[in-house]
Amino acid sequence: MANICTNILEIHCQDTLKIKQIVKWVQNRFECYSTIEVEDESTEFEFASSNEFPKAEMEELTTKYKDDTLYIQVITYELANEVLEHHIYKKGKWTDKIAAKLANK
Repeated sequence: MANICTNILEIHCQDTLKIKQIVKWVQNRFECYSTIEVEDESTEFEFASSNEFPKAEMEELTTKYKDDTLYIQVITYELANEVLEHHIYKKGKWTDKIAAKLANK
């Protein structure tokens, strides 16, 4: 049985229409937990994924909706199996913040 992770997704972009397109894209691929509202060029919501951070899907999303002002944060967790990840998309590139901090220790 696959583990289900919770993902907290935060999106910022100057193009509000693009944010709405991204939200719809995520809703079509994942189970979202709440009503999603876009305000002040940003939104935040939760969705479920199997196992860990859905990297392939997030890379597909950022390739499709590329924008110089697009900023995305995703915190992925599943407490029972001690999963915690923090990914940031900024300036056209994804970064794993927790792995980067551990590598620098």
